[in-house]
Amino acid sequence: MPINLGQQIVGHAVQSTTETRLELLNASRRKVIITFSPDPDISIFEEISARTLKNVIAIEVKGGADKSNIWNRLGEAEKSHQSAKQRGFVEFWTIYNVPSLDLAKAREKSPTTNRFYSLINSPPRPPRNLPTSATAWLLSSELPRKPSDPSEGGSPITDY
Repeated sequence: MPINLGQQIVGHAVQSTTETRLELLNASRRKVIITFSPDPDISIFEEISARTLKNVIAIEVKGGADKSNIWNRLGEAEKSHQSAKQRGFVEFWTIYNVPSLDLAKAREKSPTTNRFYSLINSPPRPPRNLPTSATAWLLSSELPRKPSDPSEGGSPITDY
């Protein structure tokens, strides 16, 4: 699921893809690499030179819909973010899939998370004018904006 979401948001800029990786060019014509793996679920890197990658964003996707277990899942996200922080990542995002998450408590359970995003409260496609969440992701990677398409609907994720 995460690679499909990534392709929805940044697919217009993708230069190459595998089952676990998207490579794109940002607005500065530098390579941005998005990887999909167990820990963190999604990692975004920027190529600074031919041999140097900058660790930019670590993203944990907590897709379970069982609200009674969300606090355990956020604790798992925190562990992953702490590990990513030790590896030099500078932004930490958590995507969740339960309705009406108590964001104050979520920030207590995962204080390293800079941004929380909801999958459940969001339509399936990016909009014409790029939503807050997609804009944040694109700007974080300094990607060229997607050309407008009047047939597109709402955001794939909602920013909180």
